[in-house]
Parts: sequence; C-alpha cells; structure tokens
Amino acid sequence: MKILNGYNYNYHKKNFQWLHKVGFSPLILSAGMHRSGSTLLFNILKEILALKYETKLSSGWYGDFNKIQKGNAYLIKVHALTILLRLRSKYIFYTYRDVRTAAVSANKVLNVPISIEEIRNGIKEYIKAKKIAILTIQYEQINGNTLDVIHDILNLLSIKADADFIYNKCMNVKMPSGSFAAGHMDETLYHPGHITNTTDEEWRAKIPLSLQKEISHEFAWWFKECGYPIE
Repeated sequence: MKILNGYNYNYHKKNFQWLHKVGFSPLILSAGMHRSGSTLLFNILKEILALKYETKLSSGWYGDFNKIQKGNAYLIKVHALTILLRLRSKYIFYTYRDVRTAAVSANKVLNVPISIEEIRNGIKEYIKAKKIAILTIQYEQINGNTLDVIHDILNLLSIKADADFIYNKCMNVKMPSGSFAAGHMDETLYHPGHITNTTDEEWRAKIPLSLQKEISHEFAWWFKECGYPIE
C-alpha cells in the first residue's frame, strides 16, 4: 500500500479505474457501515435496478473491479465514500448501525480490533452519507422492516414493481457454507458465516469499559441523533 502524507495512492488509483470503466453510464452506490445491513441493501437494489436497466445492469463489490462486466449502468457496493465516487454517483444509498454493535460484529468475522479510531472512521462516513445519500437506512429498519425499505426505494426511484416478490427473493438467498475468509459469492456478495446474530447489548460485555466511556463522551451527539443509548 503506497501512502504519502496520508494519501492512499492505490485506493485512489482504483477510483480512477472505476470512473474510466463506468464512463458516462449511471453509477449507483450501495454504501454503508461494515456490518450494518449493507449487503442486504445491495441485493434489494440489484433486484430493483434490474427492472429499470434489465440485462444492462452490472453490479458487484468495489474491490472486484476486474470481475465486473461492462454495462450501461453500474451498482457498486462500497464502504468508503471517497470524493470521486461521491461526485460521480447518480444515487447513493447508505445503511448505518450503532457503531459499537457494528464494531463487535466486525471483530467477530473480520478480526478487526475494536478501537476509537475504527469508531471515528465509521461516524465520519456516516456524516458524509447523511449530506448526499438519497436514502439513509438504519440497520433496525432494513433488518426489521425490510418490506417498508423496499417500498421507499421503489418510490424514490419511481419504479413500479411487486415489492413482496423482491422481498421474498432477497430474504430467501441461500447463504454459502464454509468460513468467512473463503470470500463472498459474486452474485449476492454474501460470505460464509455472514450473519453473526450480534445483539444490541453485546457491546457492553465485549468493549472495555474505559473505551465505552471514551466513545460515549466523544459521540454522545451521534447516539442521541440516531436514537441509540449513550451509555
């Protein structure tokens, strides 16, 4: 990874590669915090946008640049909303979750250390998304009221479709077997062991008390804004 004065050249090179590949075609970003329902969002958007662009829609994970076929429209799943992607996208959809719960879930499947830096990064992305996303969706909403989210997206995009059919198709996706490290399915982007069933209160036992207090102190405004308990 080539980094100079905080600038990640490899990452921005990937941004330019994507923009070159997309050209003047519509670019839709399925974005979100890690472990916040972003993969479910991707699958919902894929079903809905396929009705609009049919076989001309190409979709996939941001990191799979070489796997994704050329198309007349692109749906790309991302976690980092870089300035180039933000400026170029036609629509951005974004999912978020209590950052402490998201951190515990990411630690389970990705072995990502739970730190104040990771929490800050998650909230920085949330702030970006809130300013520009056509729709921001709370995890509890997409996980508990999925059909309502589908209706909201259809209305925003002015697409008429059978929401129940889309719901059933997305909720009945067969999960791959094996270990998370085996990688995701190209079609749905789900990993083996993708769903961790991390509970809302699990962070209280998994995050050290001193770190809990630091997070609560620095981001009390965010927890209040999003309706999550500060402590």
